[in-house]
Amino acid sequence: MSRGDAGRREGSGRGPASTPAFALSVPHAVAALRLPFCAARPVVDHFFCELPAVLNAACADTAANHRLVYVLGVPILLLPLAFILASYALILAAVRKLRSTRSRRKALSTCGSHLAVVGLFYGTVSAVYLRPRASRALPAGQHKLVAVFYLVVTPVLNPLIYSLRNREVHAAARLALARVQGKRTTLD
Repeated sequence: MSRGDAGRREGSGRGPASTPAFALSVPHAVAALRLPFCAARPVVDHFFCELPAVLNAACADTAANHRLVYVLGVPILLLPLAFILASYALILAAVRKLRSTRSRRKALSTCGSHLAVVGLFYGTVSAVYLRPRASRALPAGQHKLVAVFYLVVTPVLNPLIYSLRNREVHAAARLALARVQGKRTTLD
């Protein structure tokens, strides 16, 4: 493989995964751009122009837009979740075959913390995008708080979970804690 092929391959990493995402976002953008927005409504009260917040700022009936969010949101959210849960079912079947209790405990601990993050992400995203229209009266402050969980907390938790399982990270944390407490360490 030449260097040019490698560069094209790296840049094309956006293709397969982002093509369906782009294709599914176009109907939302087209439908939202057709809505009238008036000065009487407040500005979008969110961290960014997330679709539910934009729809709240529209001056027209957004029922069709909300149906579109639901219809397209179900496959976007539930298909990956189904694949994740199926893969964890296979992992749990393999973990059950481990002979050592310690190995099983360690594997279940890692899987359990990761599944907790998956549950936090999919739970909060589903609460925002897959709610029935009658329950959309979530105040903007609460909506932003829920959004923090799937925008900030879950992306931070995964690397944190996996790095805290690393012995070198444990040693560095003990060293930092000892320094904060004013104890002499071997590296001083």
